[in-house]
Amino acid sequence: MEIMTYINQIIRSVLFKVGMKNNSAFTFDIKKVKQYVKSFPTPKDDIERSFYQYKCQMKLNGNFRKICLNFVSVPVLILCLLQCRKTKKSVESTKNAVFFPDGKPNNILPEEVRKNFEEVIYLSRSDTKKSLEKKDIKFILGIWKRHPLSWLYVSKIAFKISEYRYVINTYNPTAIIVCNEYSFTSSALTKFCNDNKIEHIDVMHGEKYYDMRDSFFRYNRCYVWDKYYEKLFIKLRADKNQFIVAIPESLIFKQMDISKTHDYTYYLADENYKTLAVIANELQILSKNNQVYIRPHPRYSNKEKVAKIFKNFEIEDCFKVSIEESILSTKYAISLSSSALNQAEHNGTIVIIDDISDGRRYKKLFELEYIGVRKPHLLLSHILSEQEGK
Repeated sequence: MEIMTYINQIIRSVLFKVGMKNNSAFTFDIKKVKQYVKSFPTPKDDIERSFYQYKCQMKLNGNFRKICLNFVSVPVLILCLLQCRKTKKSVESTKNAVFFPDGKPNNILPEEVRKNFEEVIYLSRSDTKKSLEKKDIKFILGIWKRHPLSWLYVSKIAFKISEYRYVINTYNPTAIIVCNEYSFTSSALTKFCNDNKIEHIDVMHGEKYYDMRDSFFRYNRCYVWDKYYEKLFIKLRADKNQFIVAIPESLIFKQMDISKTHDYTYYLADENYKTLAVIANELQILSKNNQVYIRPHPRYSNKEKVAKIFKNFEIEDCFKVSIEESILSTKYAISLSSSALNQAEHNGTIVIIDDISDGRRYKKLFELEYIGVRKPHLLLSHILSEQEGK
C-alpha cells in the first residue's frame, strides 16, 4: 500500500469520526439545544457560519471527545498540508458538475439538478486525490489565524479543500454537489467554491429532525424534500436563501410492476441489542397471522445481531433487494423514524410508527419536530392490540 494512501485512510478516519451518525438529537434536552442555537449572534460570513456549526457539534460531542479530537488533529493537519501535491489544471471549459454521493444511491439527485448540467460526474471520495495551491494554503491559514486553537475545525476544512482543489483542477466543473449539510465544513467550502467561481450545491439524503448538527450551514442551493424541511433548517439558523423543494426518484419511485407480497416489513436503523429484542417480541404477535419481513439498515445494522435476534423471521438482503422493491412489495412499512417511512408515504404503502420498542424516543419525536408524526400514519401499539383481539 502506498504511504500516501495509508495517510489518507488515517486522516479520513480521524476527521470523519466526528460526522458519524449518533443519537445526540434524542439524548439532549431539546430546550437547552434550542437555547444554545439561539445564543449565537448573526454570522458575519461563511467562515463564521462554519465555526458556529462546529461549536454546536462540539457541544453535542462533549468536552472530553472535543479535546481528544483536537489533539489528534494537530498532526493530521500537518500531514494533510504536506501530502498535497499540485495537479495539472484542465484546460477544457466544461458545463459539468461533480457529485459526491458518499454511498447514497445515484437517484437521490433530483432531475431539477441534473438538467442544469451537460453531465454530472459521480465520484467516490476514494477516487479523489489531494491537491493544494498557494492560494488554498493562504485560505486555510486565514481560517487558522481566526481560530488558532480549533485544530479539528481547521484540519477538516483543509482536508476537504484539498479534495475540492483536485476536483476543480481535474474536472473544471461548474458546480460541486454533495449530501453534506451536517458537516461543519459546508459553509467554508461554499466560500472556497465561490472564490473559484464554482457553485456549491447540497441535496437532502435522509430524514431530519431539529438537530444542531445541521445548524447554520449555507450552500448556493440546497434541495430539500418538502417545504417543512426548509422551515426546520431555518429554525436551525441555516441561511434562508438557499432552499429549493425538489423530490428525487429515491423518494417517489419510477413506475414498477411489483405486487404486494408482504404484509409487514420492519425497517431497522441503529437500534441497540435491547431494542432489537423488544422489536422481535412485538413482531412475533404480528407474524401469527401475517407475513412479516425484517430489513436491516445497510450501514448501521449489525448483521450478526439481526440474524440472531430475528432468526424466526424473513430477513431481506438489502444489497440484493432494492429499497424500491422492498417498499412497493409490502402493504405496511414499520419503523420509528426511518426515511423508509417517508418513501413509503410517497409510494402508497401504509406507514406504521413504532411507539412501543423505545417509548422515550417515540415521545421525543414530537419535540424534535419529526415530519412523520405530522403525516397520516398508524401506531404499532394499535395494530398489535387489534391482532391480540383476534
